[in-house]
Amino acid sequence: MESKKPLSPHIQIYRWHISSLVSISHRITGIINIIAITLICLWVSSLLLGENTYETINLFLSSLMGKFIILGITWSFSFQVLSEIRHLIMDFGYGFELKTTKISGLIVIIGSIIFTIIFMGALSAKADIKVVTTIKPLHSLISNVMDGVGEPSLIIEGSTSPHSFVLKPTHAKLIEQAEKSKG
Repeated sequence: MESKKPLSPHIQIYRWHISSLVSISHRITGIINIIAITLICLWVSSLLLGENTYETINLFLSSLMGKFIILGITWSFSFQVLSEIRHLIMDFGYGFELKTTKISGLIVIIGSIIFTIIFMGALSAKADIKVVTTIKPLHSLISNVMDGVGEPSLIIEGSTSPHSFVLKPTHAKLIEQAEKSKG
């Protein structure tokens, strides 16, 4: 006698819940975040290959597609952090009631969107920030971070060696102005 009942729920009869959506998204964003961290490490290590390689990647990140990827990675990290906090609370034995899981799942989804908006808004905020860098690779990195906010000053320009560099009064003035803008 063969049973015609399915052995496990399948896609035709299974109802999706917020908890299952958050759970699957948590796994997907975990994979995305590992790939993103690897790419960020490769991007930073491209400084070792020279400024041209770094600038090529920097140019891509400044494009519309690059900004979309940055936005997606920002949301992915925000979602992952909030979902991990949710799982940590559940590890302590709280939040297993159906109503609580729905609320906490919505908090993760909506909170990740809000955090992404806040973070991206903070990146685009304009401020009078004075930053001084010493060497070209550091200047290139800081310039990318400050994109649209300001331009850092470079003290050791050209092919001057940092080992034989002598600080001039104009450089000391740049450093002093940067320190005043901090406090």
